[in-house]
Amino acid sequence: MTTQTLKSGAVERFASVGLLKDVDLERSEFSELPRFFEVSHFFMRVILNNAASLPRSNEIAARMKHDLQYQGIELDYVVQVQSHK
Repeated sequence: MTTQTLKSGAVERFASVGLLKDVDLERSEFSELPRFFEVSHFFMRVILNNAASLPRSNEIAARMKHDLQYQGIELDYVVQVQSHK
């Protein structure tokens, strides 16, 4: 798995439920972390433009984490609403 694969998977999942329009892909982050006990380890920060999307977006991220664990991949994630200053 690569960070691009992680990002593509997230885009696909958010799009499939109609929430991609609420994700700020420019500010969201997809990165690989140092391996922990030889397991691939990734981090995903999803930045939302719409607070109403937060509960469903957390469910999507949690499902991704669960699905990746079955492939031997660890995923840490944060889903947050963009602050407007």
